[in-house]
Amino acid sequence: MKLFIPFFSLLILTACSEKPTEIEKIKLLTHLDSVGYAVGLDIANRLDGQFDDINPETIIQGIRDFSGDDSLMITDEERLEVIRVYTQVTQVEKQKAMIDLNKKAGEAFLGENLKDPKVKATESGLQYTVISEGGGVKPHFRDEVKVHYSGKLLDGTVFDSSLERGEPVVFPLDNVIPGFSEGILLMTQGSKYELFIPGDLAYRENNGPGGPYSLLIFEVELIEVIKPPRME
Repeated sequence: MKLFIPFFSLLILTACSEKPTEIEKIKLLTHLDSVGYAVGLDIANRLDGQFDDINPETIIQGIRDFSGDDSLMITDEERLEVIRVYTQVTQVEKQKAMIDLNKKAGEAFLGENLKDPKVKATESGLQYTVISEGGGVKPHFRDEVKVHYSGKLLDGTVFDSSLERGEPVVFPLDNVIPGFSEGILLMTQGSKYELFIPGDLAYRENNGPGGPYSLLIFEVELIEVIKPPRME
């Protein structure tokens, strides 16, 4: 059993390296042909992005063997193990690739963004612009705040917006991502800022909007600073 996992890791790599030969495309001559094709599309849709480097002919062969009279080439226990090993390896590789991609994209954006004289930066790497400055009190890290905000990714995709929901949000400043709380702590009540939050001040390696270490852009209006009740 000690050789089991390395053997199947090798089996995966071997299967991945084999390229499918050119197959003649079938024609959908009957309704059942269309049903079968639709089932295949459904399976591909469910597995989208999970097994991109696998020879699809091996998947088809697995379906044929399971449905037919041919003996299976691996046991049910081996089936579970080979998928587990593959998933574990590819998840780590995809996570690393996504982190590298997002970090480079964020660094390139922030470098260009800082050339704008309106953009300011803090020691932590947070960047921001002042859209309008209020004249109210400044929040403390232990305060709650009522804000309107809209968050988007580098490509402009809006992933969350209290403005679209039509209702401001109240939350404690010590319970949000570091870059968001740091940005709001710079503001006074009534201010509106745009925050450019690097990945290491956002969700880091966690699967937040845009993936691990994705840079996030927020437009935030600080409507009210809510002080905690004083202890008697």
